[in-house]
Amino acid sequence: MMSAWAMQDYGDCDGARAALEFLLARQRDDGKIMHELTQSAALLDWSKYPHGYYHADTTPLFLYSAARYLRQTGDRAFLEQYWPQLEKCYRFCLTMADPDGLLSNEKGGAAAVETGALSGKVRRDVYLQGVWLGGLDGFAQMAGWMNKAPLRAEAVERLAKGREAIKSWFVPARGIFAFAELNDGSRYEANSGWQGFLAAFGGVDSTMARRTAASLAGPALATPWGTRLFATGSPSYNPLGYNDGSVWPFVTAQAAMAMFLHGQEASGYRYLHGMAQATGLSGAGFISEYFSGDRFAEGPRAVPHQLFSSAALIHPLVGGMLGLEPDAMQNTLRIDARIPCQAGPVRFENYRVGQSVVSAEIFPSKPSSVMQFRNTGPILLIIRGDSPCIDVPPLKPLTPGQRAE
Repeated sequence: MMSAWAMQDYGDCDGARAALEFLLARQRDDGKIMHELTQSAALLDWSKYPHGYYHADTTPLFLYSAARYLRQTGDRAFLEQYWPQLEKCYRFCLTMADPDGLLSNEKGGAAAVETGALSGKVRRDVYLQGVWLGGLDGFAQMAGWMNKAPLRAEAVERLAKGREAIKSWFVPARGIFAFAELNDGSRYEANSGWQGFLAAFGGVDSTMARRTAASLAGPALATPWGTRLFATGSPSYNPLGYNDGSVWPFVTAQAAMAMFLHGQEASGYRYLHGMAQATGLSGAGFISEYFSGDRFAEGPRAVPHQLFSSAALIHPLVGGMLGLEPDAMQNTLRIDARIPCQAGPVRFENYRVGQSVVSAEIFPSKPSSVMQFRNTGPILLIIRGDSPCIDVPPLKPLTPGQRAE
């Protein structure tokens, strides 16, 4: 599903649609979206095995992904064909909701934690809330595009309620969102990379989002190759633990987006630099599933070629550094580039927004970068942001096995 974001970014919108349709074809009767499918599933009745559907986050994340696909492509035929299933996704999410409008892991399944010190202890985690708020925002948009005014109003109301509820998770003294509420009634106020999606796409209070981005950039979470799942000072931090302190590229991508969007652009670029160098560490062209939180090395149980890791490099590059925000439903493209001042001219070509194809050359400068555009296809409104180029200190090549700074 996350790979579809990158496919759209590099122009394979047909492939992105196929990925979404693959999941819709395997949607459970109650509306839940599958988390994973074994390659031997054709040899058995996969629906009888709970592992494929044991994650709570996939269904709201699908709503977010479908809305993102529609903003990029303007594919109303997809929206109309699959609207009943999209509404089923929304209805399933409501079965996981608590009275305050946030989602329950106990009701829906795992999200950030599968194994490790917190396994079986999480009642609600911050990653699940981030994808829920992002997915709910996406569903409200889709209901509007379908002219379902009452349903859109309901979704907007639930979104406002959820965004208000998540404010209580913010820890002002530390500038972070708590990681989780545990099933013993306590709150696990660890600094985590998992808050990146909430800060980037959850529409939370802007001051909280900026402080969260600053925490993501801090040395307790940041390594030169990405963000640790949990900060070094967390009670259960383990740099090799699958869910306890390792570095995952897909979580790093979400953190990088939060940084680019909320005032930590140089740190976001540093993450891009690190993920790019991770390419090939586990095999030619590969980016591994996860890395040590202490050394630049793949994790002991990591899948060496993980597609959502490779895709994780693309979206923060296109949506974060280049700052491309398409809206084919409104026939617009916003460009707010955040490119290093020393980079020189940066050019991209053949970026799709609906039926339009945009190419541009960006000259990083201050107080704002200079841009030249070319559009082929229908008339498109291009909205230019005014972000300046970013000052990035010299970044050193990474050496396999090197320790985090």
